[in-house]
Amino acid sequence: MALRRDRLEVIERGGWLMPGIHRRLLRSLQAESFHRSGHWSQVLDVVGKILDRQVLPHPRPSAI
Repeated sequence: MALRRDRLEVIERGGWLMPGIHRRLLRSLQAESFHRSGHWSQVLDVVGKILDRQVLPHPRPSAI
């Protein structure tokens, strides 16, 4: 959790996010449905096509 918050703060300070938006983004990335979406076959297929290789989901991804 602290790592995510720290990364988002660095991104915000760099001007890549509007001030305050990182808290809302962090909450959305913590949602169980967001984490489950990384295992959907449709998502894996699209990412695999973009990368031109097979994609395997990691059981504990770092979202941000």
